[in-house]
Amino acid sequence: MAYSVLENLLAQVNRHATILGKYWFVALYTCRIVIVCSIASAIYSDEQSSFKCNTLQVGCENVCFNQISPISQIRFWAVQIIFTCAPTVIFVLWAVNAVHCMMNLVREIIQDRAVQNALDSRSADGSASELSLKLVDYQNYTLKTKMIRQEVQNISAELPSILLMYILQLLLRIAMECFFAFVQFKIYGTQIKNSYLCNRSPCRVVTQCFMSRPKEKTIISWIMFGLTVWSRVVNYHLFIVMVLMVT
Repeated sequence: MAYSVLENLLAQVNRHATILGKYWFVALYTCRIVIVCSIASAIYSDEQSSFKCNTLQVGCENVCFNQISPISQIRFWAVQIIFTCAPTVIFVLWAVNAVHCMMNLVREIIQDRAVQNALDSRSADGSASELSLKLVDYQNYTLKTKMIRQEVQNISAELPSILLMYILQLLLRIAMECFFAFVQFKIYGTQIKNSYLCNRSPCRVVTQCFMSRPKEKTIISWIMFGLTVWSRVVNYHLFIVMVLMVT
């Protein structure tokens, strides 16, 4: 699976994260993505080809496999990683854009102040026409400076909303973690069994089907579930800290 774009975005998130945010990053990026890409992909590579049922009925094995595993756990965890990352990535892009705009405006103010100093240093040596031109330039500079300062104030007024947006994306992350933990438990249960019974059409009778490497898959499922709980606890703690800062 190609995670290069997601890796670059998460690296930017980790660069500006708090200590607790870095713990969440380790739980999400280092553990989840590495486990899914390197370990789980090898375990689940033959999950359907090694799935066998006690029947020769055409189509029965495919229907039973779809009943037992409606979505591959590898794909499920990939979707989980993408959706749990999405609120943070969107927030970081939005916040970085706001800070970038403010820095550009501040840089313009600094440059214009340098121009003003140059005008002031030469104002005593110029003729009447030159002084009038410098006066027009100075008036234009003053008007531009007022506009830039107004823009800076407008962006500064958005800083509290940035904090609220950070809290909102924390809530979204917690909601996503809870949702995917519930779905994983609902679909796959607490363990991957050795065998399952299937009675769906076109199977003519109740058919027993066997799963490959159930112990390994159970261990990986519990590891991913534990990482989900870890991420949810870190997000909840971050949420409490941010709420206390606001209040």
